[in-house]
Amino acid sequence: MKITPFLIIFFAVLGNAFALDLLRPASATNLSSCGLILLTPSPAGSFSNPALATNGLETGFLRFFDLNSLPYYSLQTGHRVNRYGMHLGINHLDHKLYKETLLSFGLNYSRERFAVGSSFKFLNVNTSGYQRILVISSTNGIIWYHGKLTGSAAISNLISEKKSGVHLPITYLTEMSYQLEPWGTFSIGIEKEEDYEFCFKIGSVREVFQYLRLIASYQSEPSRIGFGVNIFHNSYSISYGFLTHQYLGLTNCISIGYEVKNR
Repeated sequence: MKITPFLIIFFAVLGNAFALDLLRPASATNLSSCGLILLTPSPAGSFSNPALATNGLETGFLRFFDLNSLPYYSLQTGHRVNRYGMHLGINHLDHKLYKETLLSFGLNYSRERFAVGSSFKFLNVNTSGYQRILVISSTNGIIWYHGKLTGSAAISNLISEKKSGVHLPITYLTEMSYQLEPWGTFSIGIEKEEDYEFCFKIGSVREVFQYLRLIASYQSEPSRIGFGVNIFHNSYSISYGFLTHQYLGLTNCISIGYEVKNR
């Protein structure tokens, strides 16, 4: 059976499944790692856990389920001064029947062995034939460091100001990563969304050539596989990634990043 964009939008509205993929930015590295942000830290990762301090910019274009009529755009920036950091992001899904804009603003504080952060998200949804929906929610996170081992934990939508009876599910994210030289970085994670089963994740990233990294990941509940390529040189990078789906087509993403080097 062919799945049309109209049916996807229809079921998303009925189930309040905004952003169609857990309110994440359009980032090829984030997509191909199944949301394991410690594999390739970037401004897009700060969206999921505001404790992640980054310095740079990342923009991306994503196409849900290989459908040309469901374009998703993202711009994420991070700026760090000494121990303090700030994150700004905007995501926009554009369809003639469904338009969604998600803004985020976060602050973080870093020490040698840990970092904490908090952010607010402003979600605006316009659906043809339905009333406009506006939701304000918060995300809080922590990251800790111990040698080659890094851990993170975040909770989203614990505080949510909503209208029109919309409920954003509380989501818990945890992750542990380890740098195993020369084999690369490995991460495992657990995601628990309210009213859903635990989702287990595993992924790795390895630099196979001087300017080329490969990313591979897997998650359960639902079962999905991610794969990506990251090409980088000096402060610039370009990435492509995809994520499978049990019933629909591939979700593809391409993103471009610029990292501001700390002096």
